[in-house]
Amino acid sequence: MSQEELPGGAPDTTRDDPFREPWPDPVDDVREQFRGLGRSTRARAASLVPDGVPWPTSRARGRVETYWRWFAAVLFVLVALDMISTMYAVEAVGPAGEANPLTRLAIEHGVLAYAAMNLVAVVLAAGCFRALVRVVRADDAPYARYVEAGLATWLGLLLAAGLFVFANNVAVVVYGRSLLG
Repeated sequence: MSQEELPGGAPDTTRDDPFREPWPDPVDDVREQFRGLGRSTRARAASLVPDGVPWPTSRARGRVETYWRWFAAVLFVLVALDMISTMYAVEAVGPAGEANPLTRLAIEHGVLAYAAMNLVAVVLAAGCFRALVRVVRADDAPYARYVEAGLATWLGLLLAAGLFVFANNVAVVVYGRSLLG
C-alpha cells in the first residue's frame, strides 16, 4: 500500500501520524464559511460585536497599526532630530539664525520653553492624527478611503519636511548658513 492511495484506490486523506486523523475539510475553516456572505450579513454580525472588539474584515483597520508606526517615525524625525539639530545650530550661529519665529522666541526664553513648545506640538499632532484614524476605521463612511489616502500622503509629506528641516539644521551647523538662503 503506497502512501498516496488506500487499498480501495481512494486517495489518502490522513496525516502521517500514528492516529491517522483525517485532514479537516476546507468548509470547517471559519473563513471559508463566511467568505460567501454578503456585506449586509457581515454588517449585521459586526453590530453584534461589543464596542472595543476589533472586527477583522476591515482592510483599513488592519492598516491603522501601520499608520501609527509611521506616525511615530515621523514624530521622531520632526521632533527629536529637529530639537537636537536646532540646539546645535543655535550654538553655532545663535538664536537669530533660526528661521521659524515661534521656535526663535521659544529658544530665547530657554530650553524648557522650547521643549514645552515641542511637547504641545506633539500632543496637537497626535490628537489630529487620532481623529483622522477614527474616520479611516469607520467602514460605513463613504469618504474613508479618501481620508486614508490623504493620511498616507500627509505622513509622507511630514516625513519629507522633517528630513529637510534636519538637513537644513545640519547645513547651519556645518556651513554656518541655511539651505534656504
